[in-house]
Amino acid sequence: MKDPVQSWAYNMVQHPQTLILDTETTGLGPRAEVIEIAIVDIAGKILMDTLVQCQDPIPQDAVRIHGITKDMLEVEKAPTFPQLWPELEPLLRDHKLVIYNADYDLSVIRGTARRYKIALPPMMAPSCLMLHYSAHVGDERWDGDYVYQKLITACREFKIEHTSHRALGDAEAARQVLLKLAEKE
Repeated sequence: MKDPVQSWAYNMVQHPQTLILDTETTGLGPRAEVIEIAIVDIAGKILMDTLVQCQDPIPQDAVRIHGITKDMLEVEKAPTFPQLWPELEPLLRDHKLVIYNADYDLSVIRGTARRYKIALPPMMAPSCLMLHYSAHVGDERWDGDYVYQKLITACREFKIEHTSHRALGDAEAARQVLLKLAEKE
C-alpha cells in the first residue's frame, strides 16, 4: 500500500504549477504583517524574494528570529504590500502553493492584505507541508492529529543544510523536504 504522504508529495512535485512560498513577519499576533516573502518553483527557480515595508514596528522578539529590522526595510527601499501586489497576485492565484505551516503564513498574508483593503484571489488549495511531514513522522497526539514538526527537524531527517531563518532559505529548505518526500514514492 502506498504511503499517502509520499503520494501527495510525488503529485505536487509532478504538477508544473507547484510553487513553494515562505514569509517572515512582524510577529505571531493578529496584527502581524508580512515583511519578507519568497516563492520558488519546484525546480528551485526564484520567482520572488523581497523584503516588504510594514506599517507597525518590528518587535525585538521577531528581529531575534529572522534579523529583519525596520531600518533594513528603509535602507533596502522595500516595496509596500500594495506595490508588490501586481507581481504577487498571479503567483497566488494561478499556482498550487506548498507552504510549511500554511495556516500561519496564509493568515498573515490575509491580514496584511486586509490592512490595505486588497482582496485575495481564490487559491488552488494551498497545501501545508508541515502537516504532511508531521503525518510522515507519525507522532500522534492524544486527539489523533500529529505533533507538529519544525522545518529544521525535517531538514535534519533528510540531511538538508538549513541555517537561515529568512524567507528564501526557508522556501528552499521546504522545497528540498518536498522533493525528499516525493523520492520515496
